[in-house]
Amino acid sequence: MSVMYGREGFVYKPTLQCRHRPAGEGETASYWSKRRWQARAPRQRLTFKTQLAALLTVDRRFEKKTMLSRVLRRCLQQPKRALSSGSALHEHLATNLKKHGNSTALLCPFTSRKLTYSRLDTLSGCFASWLNNHTPSGCTVATALPNSFEMTVSAVGAVRAGVPLAPLNPHNTSDEIARFLQEVRPRWIITYSSKVMDILEGMRLAKLKDPEGDRNEETGLIVVDNEVIYQGVRYFDECLYETDSFERREGEGGLVVATGTGTPQRITDSNILANCLQLMELDRIECKQRIAALLPMLHVYGLTHYLYRGLSSGAELVVIPNWAHNLDTTLGALKKSKVTLMSTVRAAVETLLAHDAQAFTDLETIIIRGGPNAESGTLENRFSGEVVYNYGVTEGPIIFRKSKKDGASSSVGKLLPETEAKVIANDEKTELPPGVTGEIFVKGPQLGDGKRWHNSGEMGYYDEDGNFFVTREGTIAIQGLRVRPEEIESSIKNAGGVKEVAVFRVEDRLAAAVVPSDPYEPPSSKMLVDLISSNFAPHKHIHSVVFMSSLPKTAFGEVDRRNLSRNYCPAAHERLAAVMF
Repeated sequence: MSVMYGREGFVYKPTLQCRHRPAGEGETASYWSKRRWQARAPRQRLTFKTQLAALLTVDRRFEKKTMLSRVLRRCLQQPKRALSSGSALHEHLATNLKKHGNSTALLCPFTSRKLTYSRLDTLSGCFASWLNNHTPSGCTVATALPNSFEMTVSAVGAVRAGVPLAPLNPHNTSDEIARFLQEVRPRWIITYSSKVMDILEGMRLAKLKDPEGDRNEETGLIVVDNEVIYQGVRYFDECLYETDSFERREGEGGLVVATGTGTPQRITDSNILANCLQLMELDRIECKQRIAALLPMLHVYGLTHYLYRGLSSGAELVVIPNWAHNLDTTLGALKKSKVTLMSTVRAAVETLLAHDAQAFTDLETIIIRGGPNAESGTLENRFSGEVVYNYGVTEGPIIFRKSKKDGASSSVGKLLPETEAKVIANDEKTELPPGVTGEIFVKGPQLGDGKRWHNSGEMGYYDEDGNFFVTREGTIAIQGLRVRPEEIESSIKNAGGVKEVAVFRVEDRLAAAVVPSDPYEPPSSKMLVDLISSNFAPHKHIHSVVFMSSLPKTAFGEVDRRNLSRNYCPAAHERLAAVMF
């Protein structure tokens, strides 16, 4: 039994056949096609109300008919939606760039620099032409940039050229860059001059460059500034002069995301456009509305929400490279720019509010990447505007959406339009009814080909109203960025003197639980912290080490990270101290 959010709302899918209605005279078939329900046995065409009434007798697996009928009655009250854009992502962007003309597209609050939609259209078109002429078919372009004008031009230009974009965290160390290069192997890397040496070292480690010879031409470097002059490195300005017309490469665009498994994940343009349309249908962004771009544009959500969705709406993006670097500067920039919408992670909202209780007086809407927690009620009470939670795959597309107007405070929300979800038992076959916990599988146009079920990696359940609850997250996310604990644990094990190790999240930081090989001579916790700090990006740093005799395990023999997060955190220590003293 699965749950789907369609045109009529949430419906339980019984054993009925769903067929697409062919386009009639004067109509155009679209990706978001209209549907008509038909029963398998009778040939008679049934109305939607008749079908809903028949569901109670067709589906024998549900005994609680009153619960199902309430859901079906509510489905009838859902308004119909028209989600079709009628164009591909690059056409959607190009049309809106021209449409908004002289309106401001990008604003830097620190330098007061602005970029209009027409200028962005010109620059991204020139860069797309350059990419088309200098990038072989099947190759990617990587960006190791913070939120910036150059990142925006690169991302939009790659979409228009049909060249896959592979975002790289600019704070990654040379070891992490080497793993990225081995997996993605981009033709070009766009970065800033102070990062060139780390990337060259990463190339050497990845064996993309001969240390004693000339730089390997398989991967070229493009820098966006000239603070440090390097021989053989291209400059971004040089890539913005080509105006040759070109034919876009079909079937090659989208994003290439390094997974750490050796096989990168590909996200198509149609996936991104579908997620944009889904979010725009529920939370529309008004023209000339100012959006604070706090989240890094190096993962799918940042690109989808800020660039593709924001620019498609005619909004003005206030570009903030690193909100956590200086809180006073960030708050000053938000107030100076008169931002009306801020989309970021919960940690950023809580940190900024704790620093200045009047931080968000001009804001109308806060969109949080992730689900609500125990502190969400405090935020919603202190902020008079709208609070929206977008929950989905870490660094991936959004699946669920919830606002503070909705009930079920601990829920991650309901499914986005045209998205399906089901909860599967441990046998990976049995579909579970409402209220029973299992693995959450999802399917929708924002995921893959839109036809295959994807394991979200989360454990949870849904209620009779279609609200989903996540009981265990499958991935660790710090400041909206994915953390793979296995690579950190491997580095700690290689340090020696460690029998077992588990990395887990404590609030918005990482900690490590270590079982030493010799309990009488454990490794230095400072040494382990320094080791990780020197080999990984800042969001992967561990801030504390807990030495244990054994790690807590689940019934399946896996490390219970949730147990560690709950029992080895400052709040747990305070409760223990209160009992003891």
